[in-house]
Amino acid sequence: TPATPPAAAGDVAKAREQLQRAMTEGAGVVRSSGSLAEAGAAVGEVAAVAAGREGRQAGELANLAVVARALLAAAAVRTESRGAHARAEYPDPDPAWRCRLVQGAAGAGTGL
Repeated sequence: TPATPPAAAGDVAKAREQLQRAMTEGAGVVRSSGSLAEAGAAVGEVAAVAAGREGRQAGELANLAVVARALLAAAAVRTESRGAHARAEYPDPDPAWRCRLVQGAAGAGTGL
C-alpha cells in the first residue's frame, strides 16, 4: 500500500483538529441538543475525510470519529446534568438517570 500523499496527510491533520474543536465546543462540559447536533455534523464530515484516505493517521481519525459518535449518542440520550457535564436545557440531575449507558456496535453505526 503506498504511503499517504502529503496533501492527503494535511487534510487528515486538519480534519483531526476540526474533530477536536467540534467535540470540545459541542460536547464539552456544557452541552445542548443544538451543540451536540452541530458536533455530530462535524463528526460526519471528519469521518468522510478519513474514509477517503489510507494510512495510520487516517485510521486513527476514523477510530476517533467512531468514539465521537458514541459519546454524542450517549450525551444526546441523557436528558439531565450529572457530575461535571451539564445539559443547558436540563440543568438538574434526574434520579432516573443514575445508571450506566452501555453502547455496542450495531451494524455500521453505534447503538445504545
